[in-house]
Amino acid sequence: MSAVKRHQRMGILAAVLAICCWSLSQANDQDDSLAAIQALLPGDYLGEGSRGPVYHRIVPLQVPALGGQIFYHHISTESFGGPAAQRKFYAFEGTDLIMRSTVLLESGVTLDSNWDMALQLTQVTEEKLLRFPDSCRFQWRDDNGDFVARVDRSVCSYESPAFGGRVSPEMTYRLTPCGLAIAEGIYREDGSPVFPPSDITNRRMITADHRNKDALTGCKASP
Repeated sequence: MSAVKRHQRMGILAAVLAICCWSLSQANDQDDSLAAIQALLPGDYLGEGSRGPVYHRIVPLQVPALGGQIFYHHISTESFGGPAAQRKFYAFEGTDLIMRSTVLLESGVTLDSNWDMALQLTQVTEEKLLRFPDSCRFQWRDDNGDFVARVDRSVCSYESPAFGGRVSPEMTYRLTPCGLAIAEGIYREDGSPVFPPSDITNRRMITADHRNKDALTGCKASP
């Protein structure tokens, strides 16, 4: 084999090895980001809506009937775990930082305990679930230590009997050790908003036994 051909083969081998190392590095970064998001997401968050306080509680649950590990999001205007104004759950798909959101159509339910809620969700029937198309899945990314997930109304739309036709949501979640900011709007086909878009920062309620207390340095403690 000539020196030129040997040099070419060595160059190709080096390029292949570099690509493999880069791919492994990317996979490791995604694994680390996914683990960080799943550790940060659970908690109690307090925000201020147009009509007063809004209480968010997110808890991890194991519900085999819904795919295994999910994150149940309970939203109330009365208290943490109080009568629900909205209920939904999130499920991550693989390690690609893609998260699917599903709305539970039954409201008014209280979150008495995580065990009871997991049992209730096991018994949920399909007609009580509002599922969204693949184009409406959240894609998370690391933004200088914060985690941002977004759904763009230019690609996401679905038929909504509640809103009287096809609508397109635009949502951005920003997750940090200190809170969860949610910017959202829902738009009709003509571009008009179904309701005024909102952008609310929900402050994480910090307790002495918080599972993420080591990551909360610098956050203002909640009363």
